[in-house]
Amino acid sequence: MVGLRLLAVALAICVQASTANAAQPSEVDRAKEDQITDGVALARNMLDAQMFDFGSARVRGVNAGVTRDKTVICGFINGKNRIGAYVGWRQFAVFGDQLIVPPENPLDPSWPEKSATVEMICGTDGKVRVAVFRDAYASPTDWTAALSPG
Repeated sequence: MVGLRLLAVALAICVQASTANAAQPSEVDRAKEDQITDGVALARNMLDAQMFDFGSARVRGVNAGVTRDKTVICGFINGKNRIGAYVGWRQFAVFGDQLIVPPENPLDPSWPEKSATVEMICGTDGKVRVAVFRDAYASPTDWTAALSPG
């Protein structure tokens, strides 16, 4: 009976230690999260420069990851056109310093290539496809608020 209690206490201590370690991000993870923070700020600036009225844009489902040397950000954005109407949700990707957003009009000649590129990086659900990239890190953080306008 005493042996069983000791085993239970030892198991509880092991579970507590592993839970504490799991909650603590490693130095590498913290460095990657910092890299993603910088990448999200860059993505925000790129979206602001490219969109007609970024201040009124709606953003959702933003997630991010890091490959060996590039930040990867995926999400959905809905912005206004020149007459003030929202154009509809479009998936976007940021890969390093390149912003890839398919044009509003599917008849635009660049639409198929940009759509295929975004889907390759982000899949159809907007999640960074870490399996595509070697040694990739996927952040557990929802980055929507950080990328959203003001």
